[in-house]
Amino acid sequence: MKRWIFCCLSLLLVGTALAQTPADSVSRSEAIDSVVVTARKPLMIYKQTGNIAVNIEQLKYAPLFAGEKDIFKFLQLLPGVSAGKDGMSGLLVRGGSNDQTLILYDDVPIYNQAHAYGILSIFSGETVQSAEVSKGYISPAYGSRLSALTQIRTRDGDRQDHRQSLTVGTLSLAGTVDGPIVRNKGSYLVSARYFFPEAVLALVGNAVRFGFYDLTGKLSYDIHPGHTLSLRVYSGDDHMTNKEDYARNEYGWGNTTASLRLESRWSDNLRSSIVAYYTYLQNRQESEYEDDDFKNWGKTTYKTHEFGARLTFDQRLTRAWSLDYGANISHQRFMPMHSKGYVNGQHKERGYSSEQLVSGALFLNNRFQWGGWRADVGIRGAMYENSDQTRFAV
Repeated sequence: MKRWIFCCLSLLLVGTALAQTPADSVSRSEAIDSVVVTARKPLMIYKQTGNIAVNIEQLKYAPLFAGEKDIFKFLQLLPGVSAGKDGMSGLLVRGGSNDQTLILYDDVPIYNQAHAYGILSIFSGETVQSAEVSKGYISPAYGSRLSALTQIRTRDGDRQDHRQSLTVGTLSLAGTVDGPIVRNKGSYLVSARYFFPEAVLALVGNAVRFGFYDLTGKLSYDIHPGHTLSLRVYSGDDHMTNKEDYARNEYGWGNTTASLRLESRWSDNLRSSIVAYYTYLQNRQESEYEDDDFKNWGKTTYKTHEFGARLTFDQRLTRAWSLDYGANISHQRFMPMHSKGYVNGQHKERGYSSEQLVSGALFLNNRFQWGGWRADVGIRGAMYENSDQTRFAV
């Protein structure tokens, strides 16, 4: 009975309070003018007259292969470009083969851009600043390829603060440090990458092991207002080993490159760049085995060396007419095969003689641009010389 009396009193008090509530305090909706918020979506690529430049800042939104930020995997998604085989790091442009695409890494020709048999490329996403593919018109400053031109550049280190980063992917472990040498005047960048599944295979004692590493370094310094000197080095190596009780076989390949570049701004209408470079590619095969009397071993190598230099001027004559002109020279040395070993107590050595090629070129490109239109007209004269003959081409 007391419970019923308490409930009735509670309902009576609530009703009285609602009846005394002012009408102004009751919530109501009000109509306001519409508000439109717009923003320009950052482009992942920029197109111009057959050239495609990649926005590196937007690369993190692109599909990643095995969690690795690989610029080559992104380039394979561009129109007219393919990998040839799924999962590989080749670059086939409009039906051409991989060796018909000239790949420049800070103006240095790259002969093998693959890690892990093509699963990854040698270009670490932590160090790339820009990437551009020329599928249509190729500047006469570059020759010796039929299909396309791909230019990849390494970023400079931070000129204000020292920074460190560690990136753990599905296949690799990468660490990067960069910072100022002299604030607002020079910087350094060092980045290393390692295929850490190799360490796992070693821990479990697997007979077959595969791994790779690469190291990238760059120094930049303003030697004078308008003149910047930069030094970039790269070294990387892949290796696979099969080791048993009495035998060991190893396969490997790797690149080593270096470039010294001076960029100068003489005026608002004239700029120049001069670069000297070296690139080296080697493939090797090693084997060891033991029999009752001897420990036999053998090693076979294939090597390619190239030294070169390029001088380029960019000059604006009028608002619609600009010139790119300059010269380049290179010296290539090819060592097809060289074998040496120790078999049954005897030293053996054989191989093919090395071949050399010296080439040089003069080039001129006229660039006309008005409104949204652009036209390029260029000419290139080249000379090629080996031990047997000399050829000229235009």
